[in-house]
Amino acid sequence: MRILAGIDLGEEGHDQVANWTRALAIRLSAQADLMFVLPDSARKKAFQKSCRSLDALSSGFPDEVRGQGSCERGRPVDTLVMRSEPYDALVVGPRARGTWEQMLLGTVAAQVVRRARCPVFVCRSKPLEKGPRVLVGLDLARKTHNRLLHHAAQWTETLGGTLDAVYVDTQRLPLIRDASLRGAAEREVEARRARDQKFTAEQLERVPKAIRGKARVEAGGMPGTTLVGLSGGYDLLMVGSLERTGVVEHLLGSVAEYVVSRAHANVLTFPSRLHRK
Repeated sequence: MRILAGIDLGEEGHDQVANWTRALAIRLSAQADLMFVLPDSARKKAFQKSCRSLDALSSGFPDEVRGQGSCERGRPVDTLVMRSEPYDALVVGPRARGTWEQMLLGTVAAQVVRRARCPVFVCRSKPLEKGPRVLVGLDLARKTHNRLLHHAAQWTETLGGTLDAVYVDTQRLPLIRDASLRGAAEREVEARRARDQKFTAEQLERVPKAIRGKARVEAGGMPGTTLVGLSGGYDLLMVGSLERTGVVEHLLGSVAEYVVSRAHANVLTFPSRLHRK
């Protein structure tokens, strides 16, 4: 297994990403490569200094997981997405490059998640320890939820954790003044949510018993905000990242990008191309 970490030496706290990557590589017995992307205008001295700094970070990795450190010129998002394709996972931090860039395009992490062709770890908190609590957000309305659960289970098993699954039911009842109609509608909603709870639990039954946690249905909220709210009780939140087309979808963003920007836990996203395999 190989993982690539995007290290921004210009950001305070970049050593946290390196430490997180080291801990993950040790846990996975994976080769960890580090990369820093400088702008095309970077001078030779700055480039050489960055290479030395990256080498110093790499030297703190045990021999059995230490890979290569490389500095490249270009745009961080473009370069990381392009270079990460042959890897099993890409690790990035959650920080932004600047107010206007964040407003228009989202953080570097969100942009990478938007375009990545491999799973992306966004490390927001302390490195994963043994037996992490993992939550995967499922969208039962999409046929890809089975594949997402499959990938989530594989990673959870590799990490030695426990996997919970949640489906967020976004439907809310409109204002119904007639008491009898309101009661009938509420009973219908309760019956549907009971079916969703049963179906989510049945999906989770496919997960190996050793890592199987609990299935739950959260009612009445938006998927992104609900998952962010739940994330504080977990070590790792897993979500699918769907390919999006069109100006409106680009401006509105996705659940994965929302979660990456706001979650209280580490996040692992799976690109939609993996769901179709």
